[in-house]
Amino acid sequence: MTALASVSIGASLRPTAAPGGRRFKIGRASDNDIVLVDDTVSRYHAELRFLDDGRLLLRDIQSRHGTQLVHYGEQREIEADFVGRSDTIYFGDMEVSVGDLLDEIALKHPELAAAVTDREARIHRCRCGALRRARESCPECG
Repeated sequence: MTALASVSIGASLRPTAAPGGRRFKIGRASDNDIVLVDDTVSRYHAELRFLDDGRLLLRDIQSRHGTQLVHYGEQREIEADFVGRSDTIYFGDMEVSVGDLLDEIALKHPELAAAVTDREARIHRCRCGALRRARESCPECG
């Protein structure tokens, strides 16, 4: 996994109001909310949205080298997908855990730390890949 030193938060990190919640831009350019230092990361690569229902949505924004989600050892290209703290993402060739992204957001914005922890306590990824709320059965496999 890439060292955290390669992941930095932009100096002017300001969550942007978006339909359904806050979003954070991810990419190589210094004006992104989360700056990833790697030549295979596009200047404006992806965005992470905090939805009102507690889920996290990661969306590739037409990056050159793509965004891939790794779930239980399977790696697949995504345009947009729900992610959880334990998921691993490849932005181009750079491997980053969603947990690392969330930790970096919480460090820069302590007021969001409780929301990040609370969201993760409410949303879980089932072995089949579906996201579900805590204490609810999986919609895919029961």
